[in-house]
Amino acid sequence: IIKMGMDASGLEAGIGKANRAVTGLSNSINSGIKGKLAAAFGAAAIGAGIHNAVEYGSRIHDMGVQLGVSTEYLQGLDYAATQNGATLEDFAGVLNKIGVNRKKALMDPGGDEAQSFQKLGVSIDDLKTKRLEDLLTKIGNKFRDATDPQKLLADSIAVNKSSSLLVFRS
Repeated sequence: IIKMGMDASGLEAGIGKANRAVTGLSNSINSGIKGKLAAAFGAAAIGAGIHNAVEYGSRIHDMGVQLGVSTEYLQGLDYAATQNGATLEDFAGVLNKIGVNRKKALMDPGGDEAQSFQKLGVSIDDLKTKRLEDLLTKIGNKFRDATDPQKLLADSIAVNKSSSLLVFRS
């Protein structure tokens, strides 16, 4: 039997060096990919946020034009709505119905709509001169200050044609 010996320490050192180089390259590639993925997801999230903000702004603007109220007022209503379990669309519907019934009350100052507005703290002069948001605020304040808001409910329904407990609760 012949035994041959060999000094493989150089080979082992070379393999170790190659292994460390491959590991370093792999870590570098992974780190770069992770950074690029994080940047891509971050950019997508920012893009979605911008899209949502633009969409919200457009919706508020269009609704303001349709109802004839300011966008600042609608943003405040949107906040109040979400704090009270309603939606901005609930308030927009109420504003629209108040506008329709304001016209009826002005056409017939002794009619049912005019009397209901007056019971809610809105005078004929208010109907002639105030903006929709001012009328809604007056009606909301009447509910807020009432000792028995249920007594105002029938008149509120006559004015906005919906149950107003959701919209006018304090």
